[in-house]
Amino acid sequence: MDQISQSGWDLRETTTFPMVLHGMNQFAHMMMGLRPDLAPAESAEQIHAILGQGRAAVWLPARDPDVVRHREQKGVSCDSLSASLARRLPADCLFLVKKHALESGPVSSEWLARKLMVDEAFPKMLSEIPCTTWVGSVADHRTIRQMLYSRVVSGTPVIAGPGADKGTPEG
Repeated sequence: MDQISQSGWDLRETTTFPMVLHGMNQFAHMMMGLRPDLAPAESAEQIHAILGQGRAAVWLPARDPDVVRHREQKGVSCDSLSASLARRLPADCLFLVKKHALESGPVSSEWLARKLMVDEAFPKMLSEIPCTTWVGSVADHRTIRQMLYSRVVSGTPVIAGPGADKGTPEG
C-alpha cells in the first residue's frame, strides 16, 4: 500500500485496500507455485488446521473474515494485517520483509511508521501482540527457512512503542 500511495495517483483507501489484498494474494500464489507443498489458508483457523496436519500454510487474506473489519480502518496495509494475523494465531514471531535492510537496530514501530516503512496503524497493532518482531530485507529471503528451523533470526528487531528511537538509523 505504501508504494501505491507514493505512486503519485490520488487514490482513496477504499481503492487501495483491495489492491493491497490482491497483491498479498498474488504473492501467496507465487509462493505456492515455487513450493507446491504449501497449503493455502484463508483464516487463522485454516492455518491452525493445516499446521495440525504437519503441513506449512500460506495465507490468502482477501477472503479472511477478520481482514474485512479492517477495510474501514484508516492507515491499514499489509504490515498491520500481518500483525493482526500474528495476534490471532498467536504467533511466536512476526517477520516483515521490506525492500531495503536497516543498518542497525533495534528500532521502534513508531520510528518505522514515521519513516513510512510500515503503515500508520502498525505501532498500535504491534503493541497488542505478544510476539517478537523483526524486519528484514528481500535479501533475507534465502535465510528465512533457516530462521524458521533454527530460531536464529537475521534482521532488525522491532520494539512496540517509542522506546528504541535513540540510536536508530536516520534514513
